[in-house]
Amino acid sequence: MTKNDTLIPKTREKKKRAAELIESSKLTYSFYLMLILSSVIVSLGLLLDNIPVIIGGMLITPLLSPLLTLALGIVVVDKKVMWWSIKIIVKSIGIILIVSLIMTIIAPEKVITEEISSKSFVNLTFFYVAIASGVAAAFAWARKELSAILPGVAIAVALLPPIATISIGVGMLNPGIIIGALQSAVANLIGIIVSAVLVFSLLGFYKVKKVAEREIKKEVEKEKNHNHSNF
Repeated sequence: MTKNDTLIPKTREKKKRAAELIESSKLTYSFYLMLILSSVIVSLGLLLDNIPVIIGGMLITPLLSPLLTLALGIVVVDKKVMWWSIKIIVKSIGIILIVSLIMTIIAPEKVITEEISSKSFVNLTFFYVAIASGVAAAFAWARKELSAILPGVAIAVALLPPIATISIGVGMLNPGIIIGALQSAVANLIGIIVSAVLVFSLLGFYKVKKVAEREIKKEVEKEKNHNHSNF
């Protein structure tokens, strides 16, 4: 441990990381592509009862970034950042649900596997895991030298599988699977966001409000210009 090695990053680093987080959350073609591919892989992994395939899909999902951006928006108390993040999260969840439903419909065999059952069951322990994962995700994003562990954090977060399981339950016309997976997804979302808010607050990210506002303003203007150019 060096003299300058501290848990709390410097203000300059916090501003840079906040800007990078917002940049990674925006809905680009790459974001859509990776989200669709990860949804396909995870859905098939659940249907095949294949854990390595599920993990592979979780490794490439970009869903974590907008969740952390929402947490950042809550910390800096900025409605525009929060609303921008919520829209991305809702759109992302919608894509996951649609893709997973399609995969379930075209699947040759529709069997409730062990992995599907496990994703439609939730208790307090799963919530604790979500909290710990949110802490790890927020801290890894805050410290650039820890960015290499983010793929591992994405696995621990385990948000995509229960969302995909909701659509699998719909495709199989199984209310029990749908309700259980929905509860699991909500518990994961709440645990991750709440813990990320706590970490960003403790690390002093409330000081980057102006940076967050500036970056969101840029993204909103880009979206407006893009929409106008399509007419």
